[in-house]
Amino acid sequence: MTLSNVQALFERDTRVIADSGKIRFFPLVVDHAEGSRIVDADGKSYLDFTSAWALANTGYSAERVRDAVIAQIGKSTFAGLISALNAPAVALAEKLVDLTPGAFEKDVVVLGKSLGGGLPLSAVVAHREILDGGFSVFTATGTALCCAAELAAVETIEADRLVERSQRSGDHLRRRLDALASRHPLIGDVRGLGMFQGVELVRDRNSKEPAAAAAAKVVYRAFELGLLVYYVGMFSNVLEITPPLIMTEAEIDEGVEILDRALTDVEAGRVDDALVAPFAGW
Repeated sequence: MTLSNVQALFERDTRVIADSGKIRFFPLVVDHAEGSRIVDADGKSYLDFTSAWALANTGYSAERVRDAVIAQIGKSTFAGLISALNAPAVALAEKLVDLTPGAFEKDVVVLGKSLGGGLPLSAVVAHREILDGGFSVFTATGTALCCAAELAAVETIEADRLVERSQRSGDHLRRRLDALASRHPLIGDVRGLGMFQGVELVRDRNSKEPAAAAAAKVVYRAFELGLLVYYVGMFSNVLEITPPLIMTEAEIDEGVEILDRALTDVEAGRVDDALVAPFAGW
């Protein structure tokens, strides 16, 4: 039997990549992405309620970010800050100081996750006496490519008013999830702010006994139906919903409707344990 591209890549992954770095919920192999959708190696499209663990908050194809990355990599594949300077790193530092005036009232502000516009980047904003109170270096500090991407991501957030938009979209998302909770006994609680929501799954609403096995089945069934969502929590029973900030209300409706179907199928016992078993999640 001929293996699909996804199956073949998963077999290769199993042979050469350590399991210690994997948190897998379903057999997803990313080929490309656009907006709030990811397309796998076999050409199937998925609506993304994860933002790749909240890393891609401007989506997967922000024009400013793409242009900035292409322009910077055309200049150099690497430029750091330890023994030289680069303009994107200095400009980003200036921008972060402007955006975090609270650093002058608090000790330290730590930034990460989506800071790099989808590329790996983190930052610390604090008083000079704190940051210069010791010695710590990392060879990739201030990588020009990542800093250029984040400057473009901040520009996108500001120019497209994504903070204000995410508040409106988040209110819509919360209303739809609350309505979902009223129809599904598996849902014990919905909580969160804006476009960062958690849906807690329980075996019993009174005892709030965690429904970890059901959470694994819900995210797997949602994947089969075309929606990407992960589960988290101390008891592995909370669906983490963190869509890209650019997601439209129509896409939110689409995703919640798929989640509705997935919950219905799990509650009816229509999801096979054997399908979920290879994916340990947390």
